[in-house]
Parts: sequence; C-alpha cells; structure tokens
Amino acid sequence: MIQTISLLAAVLLAAILQLPPLIRKGWFREAAVFSVLLALGTLCSVAAVRLIDVPSPLIVLKIVYDPISRLFFPTS
Repeated sequence: MIQTISLLAAVLLAAILQLPPLIRKGWFREAAVFSVLLALGTLCSVAAVRLIDVPSPLIVLKIVYDPISRLFFPTS
C-alpha cells in the first residue's frame, strides 16, 4: 500500500511540475498528450507495484491480425 501511495505522490509531483508551464505557454495538445501518457504509465506502474497479472498486449495484436493473415494466407 505504501508503495502505491509513494508512486502516486511521485506522479502528482511530476504533474505539478510539468503541466503548469505547458498550459501557460498555450501548449494544450502537448499537455493533453502528457496527461494521457502519464495516466497510462501510472496505471502500468500501479499494476506492477501491486503485482497484478496483466495480459500481454500481443494478445490484442493477435486478435486483430489473425483474420487479416487468414485472408492473405489461407490454410487448406
């Protein structure tokens, strides 16, 4: 639990230090991209700290590309 709290504190510190200058300069798209990437990284880090078994992203690629592969390379 303390690991998760310290991780979230580090993420909050990074957001506090990085977002205000981006917003002040009017770089709203960069701030949005930073926020999305920070959120995704935070989710992955919390899952790693809490030892949550996360399935491989290759499974999604396999689901997407298997029908395409079968279309171009049919098996008899």
